[in-house]
Amino acid sequence: MTRLGRWRLAAFVLGLGAVGMDPADAAFIVDQSNNAAATIGLGNGSGGGFSPLGQSFTAGLGGIDFATFNLANQTASSATYNALIYQGFGVSGTLLGTSQTTSVAAGFGVGGFGGAPVEFDFASRVALTVASTYTLIVNPVNAGSAGSFIFVYYSGDSYSRGAAVQTGSSSTNFGNSGQPSSAFDAIFSEGLTTTAVPEPSSLTLCGLAAVVGLGYAGSRRRVLSA
Repeated sequence: MTRLGRWRLAAFVLGLGAVGMDPADAAFIVDQSNNAAATIGLGNGSGGGFSPLGQSFTAGLGGIDFATFNLANQTASSATYNALIYQGFGVSGTLLGTSQTTSVAAGFGVGGFGGAPVEFDFASRVALTVASTYTLIVNPVNAGSAGSFIFVYYSGDSYSRGAAVQTGSSSTNFGNSGQPSSAFDAIFSEGLTTTAVPEPSSLTLCGLAAVVGLGYAGSRRRVLSA
């Protein structure tokens, strides 16, 4: 076998060991979330209502770069929203970050009560302190036509590390305007986006392939030079 042939064989074996490994693959690490069944939907938009709405949470990771809320657009026009993150309970603390805007199309999430998840991505990671409290707010940037609403959905008290927040009317059982309510929790999630790491078995296979391929090339070299 020629030198080029030996290297081709080694490269082929190495390729077998690397099958399925894509370093560009991204994975979502969900830190805090509430996926309980919805019991109430509150309007959030140009028509007033309880806008904006959100959820407080206790951080389990040292940062955040995405959040989701279950929303539904029951109106005839699309709307643009983003997510705001504040330090502490409610919206009286320091504004730490603003996500990129997300368009919610007319009719989105109306297939059943409870809406559907809408993802809000932050352009860069917002640093958090583990075990500290923060609040995510669904913020209307362009809420569509006059009187339109996006519904934000809540469950009962099903998330123990935070509480629902509403900054509009204080006439509901959500408590005082802008303050947490222990009776409800938004259907939400938050966390980090990271690059997937190959499984240990894939790394072992890749290393074994390298040894086999290079060992074969070396043994052939010794035989030919004998």
